Amino acid sequence: MPPVLRAEITDAEIDKGIEDIKKILYRSQNKAGLWDNPKGPDDAGGEGRNWGGPTALITYALLTAGESYQSPKLNRAVRFLSDEVKMVGLYAVACRAHVWSHLPDMFHGKLREDLYWLQQAAHPVNTGGVSFRYLQDSKDWDNSTAQYGVLGMWEAAKRNLPVGGNFWAGFEKHAIATQNDDGGWSYTQGESRTSMTTAGLVMLFITQDYLHRQDFRGVGRAAKHPLQAVIDKGLGWLDKNYKPGVNVNGGSPHYTMYGIERVGIASGRKYLGNKDWYRTGAEWILSNKGSGTNAAFSLLFLVRGRVPVFINKLEIPGYDWNNRPYDLARLTEWVSDEVEQSMNWQVIPIGVSPEHWLDAPILYLASHEPLALSEEQEQRIKRFIDLGGMLITSADDSSTAFTQSVTDLMKKLYPLYDQELIKPDDELMNVVFRLESNRLGAKSIHNGIRHLAVHLPRDVSWTLHSTNHTDPMPWQFFTNAYYYATEKGRLRNRLDQHYLAREKDRGGPDVTVVRASYDGNWNPEPLAWEIQSNYMYNARKANVKLKSVELAKLPDPSEAPFVHVAGTTAVEFNDAQQEAVKHYVNAGGVLFFENAGGAGNFADSVIQMLGKAFPNERVRPVSTAANLITGKNIKGFDISNIDYRAYATLRMGQVDTPRLLTLNINDKPRVIISGEDLSEAMLDQPVWGVFGYDSPSAHKIMSNLVLYAMYGNNPPKPDKPEEKPAEKPAEAKKSADAKPEAKKADNAKPAEKKPAEKKPAAK
Repeated sequence: MPPVLRAEITDAEIDKGIEDIKKILYRSQNKAGLWDNPKGPDDAGGEGRNWGGPTALITYALLTAGESYQSPKLNRAVRFLSDEVKMVGLYAVACRAHVWSHLPDMFHGKLREDLYWLQQAAHPVNTGGVSFRYLQDSKDWDNSTAQYGVLGMWEAAKRNLPVGGNFWAGFEKHAIATQNDDGGWSYTQGESRTSMTTAGLVMLFITQDYLHRQDFRGVGRAAKHPLQAVIDKGLGWLDKNYKPGVNVNGGSPHYTMYGIERVGIASGRKYLGNKDWYRTGAEWILSNKGSGTNAAFSLLFLVRGRVPVFINKLEIPGYDWNNRPYDLARLTEWVSDEVEQSMNWQVIPIGVSPEHWLDAPILYLASHEPLALSEEQEQRIKRFIDLGGMLITSADDSSTAFTQSVTDLMKKLYPLYDQELIKPDDELMNVVFRLESNRLGAKSIHNGIRHLAVHLPRDVSWTLHSTNHTDPMPWQFFTNAYYYATEKGRLRNRLDQHYLAREKDRGGPDVTVVRASYDGNWNPEPLAWEIQSNYMYNARKANVKLKSVELAKLPDPSEAPFVHVAGTTAVEFNDAQQEAVKHYVNAGGVLFFENAGGAGNFADSVIQMLGKAFPNERVRPVSTAANLITGKNIKGFDISNIDYRAYATLRMGQVDTPRLLTLNINDKPRVIISGEDLSEAMLDQPVWGVFGYDSPSAHKIMSNLVLYAMYGNNPPKPDKPEEKPAEKPAEAKKSADAKPEAKKADNAKPAEKKPAEKKPAAK
């Protein structure tokens, strides 16, 4: 099981690596604007048969990395590929087809021409199938040219050009016939290679989609499908043999890593064996960027694998979790086009720690079988949800047994919440498309802040997997889910931070934080304080110890100086709770009441209770000069200027100051109230419809609340500045009369100016 660790490589490093490789490629461009000899090939055979291929491959890589074909640097190469070069080699034509598929429709005719060339180059071979070799009139085969030819034709097929089923069938027959007994593939014969195993698998993933889509109409067939057995055997070889930058039994490591990326994206798998193929591969590439076509392969790996992951499919061993193998692949492609954002999907094993599931904001589970999970597996699902993720389940073949098992599981995990039909005016039903919840049948459990889990009782996965559908609602629902679960597009890249882990060698003074319970929704986000505690630990503010205590039985402030009370709806506080609150704050403790989610009227209930407990005091806004806000004398942050979530800003306009209320005891804030959300923000997971502070602001506000409780009565001693002897004035060196002044300067300690806390960037 991969451990939960801080990322050894960051998305910022990936971004820099991409830019560095672009520079490498542009520096190697010749005066003619090409990456080939502009005078033509040196010979008709050997490398000469690939003339035009380097320019095509590098142009494709740069286009994939976001470079414009109209830029002066690339336009010359595109004109060369379009009007000047007469290609004779399979590699060159196949790479050029990738260029046309990434350009506007005006180049569609060029793509059609290359498709025709590839169709003419495909020929029957002695394996009983169809394959390619170096030239159009070749008669033999190898699995490298076979992969490139198939990929070139696939680019045309994705742009709706007809390829023909006979070609796909021939390629599939060849790939199956050339698989070795160990599950891998070789170049032509002999020992299996990593590069050729990825080639064989990519061909089969493509043919499975085009030839066998209808095979999965019935449920329970996917795992037993004969082609799936061949694919699983190949993936098993990669599980055993994948090492970043290593082509087992072969060379060309950059070409091999390009193949790994192709398999990873086509299969959706995050792991090969126990290795995250993208993270480990990117680490290798950043130290081995290469040049020329090798640099192009590196660029393609980094760019294509880096894009955000929209949705994860949960893999459960021994269970039919993948009845429709292409449901999420097709869905992700559709939603990507709809939101104009390149995205991937993934398969995530249930045995992996839930922190790793947060690559994607949505976890998808579809089957026809009733769930039969272990207690540990159930708790993994709950932890993903509690960390801020959203679960979407779908009943394959409209299975009532699966639906009932999902209902039972959710009731077990979240007994306080009922599974209910989503209301027509809910944000999830309206964020982009206005959907009819009755028609969709979508039911949800909601914690008063956000949707935790949504169940679709109809056979949505078949609609997504197949091409024979007329109802747009399932597609529209998942588009809404994308906008809802990403806070309207705040989807992070693959290697961005998705979970704030605790760092080594940080910390601070110990402090006990109490989370007060009562008869109601006192704990809507159970893991918010886990993340907040890690934040304060990493910032060296405090080492938070969490404790849950009944509101009517609050401890002495000397044991726990800060109490957090959250709620989402109106609460009738009883006399015992009211007395406990009164006693606690009069003894010097700090109580914080939060209207979690920002939508309910919990704060109104609190203000009514405080009016009874403290009839001679009134609730007022916290002073902007208070240490709680400035951070002075409490080792805190300056939160005078903060940011709100986009949803809140949309509804109340641009506000950049905290809207905290306080009830003062002896002129000191003792009860603090927030009508806006902090709990969900502390999870640092995007979701639409939450009225409150953004995550960086929430972390700082909550930190100041705790630090104020720690130091409000006894301000901490200021850190002793490092003593450095002041430089003697120039005059002191020249005049004996100035010596007393010089001595005074030596003894003086210059005031240290603390840099102002930077305002977090608005999101």
